[in-house]
Amino acid sequence: MSKFSVSDLAADLGISTDDVLGMLRSLEVAVRAPSAPLTDDQTARVRARWERVKRERAAKAARLAEEHHLVEDGVFAAAAESISIWRTRRDPSVLGKVVNTLRLAERWNRSAELAILQDIEIEIL
Repeated sequence: MSKFSVSDLAADLGISTDDVLGMLRSLEVAVRAPSAPLTDDQTARVRARWERVKRERAAKAARLAEEHHLVEDGVFAAAAESISIWRTRRDPSVLGKVVNTLRLAERWNRSAELAILQDIEIEIL
């Protein structure tokens, strides 16, 4: 028997209990209450389903962003956020966001416009 109840699993995945209950129903697993314990197999099946749902949502969001030409706007928004965090807090944890934003900028041929991020990357390192 798993150590997780429906509520525990929902909290662990960062989603609502109703979402987990819905996934369990779609997997044809009968659960009576959010406090009901789950087997290891049920927990693994819900985790796998949630990962698939997240990938599908991310792919859909990427398609929509590209269709509506929002990707470049997203790159600039991420750059602005990274610059703001670094300049106000000097928080080195922003490095991941800087690196990811630089990769996106390269993909969309906008690196020259975001050279300041390269300077921030150097400062952090």
